[in-house]
This record gives sequence, structure tokens and C-alpha cells, in this order.
Amino acid sequence: MKDSSWFVEGDIKGYFDNIDHNTLIKLIQKRVKDPLTIELIKKGLKAKVFADNNRVHIPEVGTPQGILSPLLSNIYLHELDKFIEELTKEYQDQGRQSRTEKLRVNRVNPLAAKLLRKGLKKEYYRLKLPYRFVQDPEVVNCKYVRYADDFLVGIRGPRKMAKEIKERIGLFLKTVLKIELSNEKTKMTHVTKKVPFLGYNIGRKTIFTRKNTYKLRLVIPTLDADMSKVIARLYEANFCDKKGDPTPA
Repeated sequence: MKDSSWFVEGDIKGYFDNIDHNTLIKLIQKRVKDPLTIELIKKGLKAKVFADNNRVHIPEVGTPQGILSPLLSNIYLHELDKFIEELTKEYQDQGRQSRTEKLRVNRVNPLAAKLLRKGLKKEYYRLKLPYRFVQDPEVVNCKYVRYADDFLVGIRGPRKMAKEIKERIGLFLKTVLKIELSNEKTKMTHVTKKVPFLGYNIGRKTIFTRKNTYKLRLVIPTLDADMSKVIARLYEANFCDKKGDPTPA
């Protein structure tokens, strides 16, 4: 995802508590033909839940917390993996030219190049100008990674493309898997603002250097630990104070 400009941070609303039983059983039956195994899974999904007020609740949706819950949830979201894989191929095919044509290099933003030639780096950063235009269909692509119910889609292209992908994923989850994205937690974030994922921040930094008489601009992807979370956990264990300074054992 090192060349992605926009990221869709996927968050499914109450995922484990909203898995549709009928849909899950149909997905399992694609590979498992043993009726006894299917019946056992059904009984596990319908296991009675005892509330604090001595009431008994039989769940209609969701997977009970236990050994099989991670496995069943991955079987369920495997359909999302396949959908986004096809989505990725679709956008990559749109970005390819004919084999007989040469691949076109991203067009440099003339205003950004002019400011950098004059050494006006502060003005360049203040305006947040893109160095290259990536709106051309020849340079767009889409990449995807998932861990449990958290997923991230990296998009090389305009914000419009990121919004379109987010909407298509939301529609697929709602119509096919009968679950929904959380509108509050599912965000579209530009790489310059750093993207949180599994305790890390994905970002990008620019380095200017010289080779002979030429000034070179290097864009390097970064993967930094979310230190605010690290400090918070260490503070809970009495290893440091709220600022991150170590405390005596």
C-alpha cells in the first residue's frame, strides 16, 4: 500500500453480534456436506444465553463467544475478501492501457515543481500541493488487507474513487452479508494525515537530497507505532506516567 493516497478504514457495526445465521449456514454448506456437522453448528449458534435477570434468550443473529467464533466469522467475511479482490481487479483493469501502448508516467503538478525549484518548501507544504496528479485512469489501483473484522483499503487515485469504493463495499455488506458499516468509524483518510490500523499509523514522509548537481525528492512510506496507545497501556501497568516518562519499579 506504499503508493496509496487515500485509505478506507473499514469498521463493521457490531460484527460478531449481527452475523446472520441463515447466511452463515449457507456459506458453510458450500464446503461442508456432512449434515451432522451442520446441525451441530446450528445448535451452537442457537445456544441459550442466560441474562442477569434469570431470563433465557435464544439468539437469532450473532456468534457466541468461544473457540469457533473466530473461525465462523472468517468464513463469513471470506465473501468480502472475494468481493474486494474482484473490485481490485476491476479498477486495475481500468488503469491498464493497451499492450501496444506505453505506460504513461504520472503528470507532475507544475505549480508544485515551480515552488520546489525556487526552494520555497514552506510554501509548498503550507499549500499541501500534490507533487503528481494521479487522477488519470492509467495510474489508479486498489489494495486491501483484513484482520478479523477490521479491514483497510488503500486507493491510488482521487477522493471520488475512494468514496465510490466505500459505498460499493457498504452496499455489498448490507445486501449480501446482511451487516452494515459503522458510519461513524468507517472513514476516508488521506495518507498525509496518517491512517491508524492495528495499533500502527500508516503514513508517508518526503526527503530531499542531492545527487551530483541534481536535487532529488524521495517519498518514503512509514509505519509507526501509535505511541499514545502504547503509553496508555504502559501507564495502566504502572511502567510510566501519562507523559510516557518511566516510573521507578
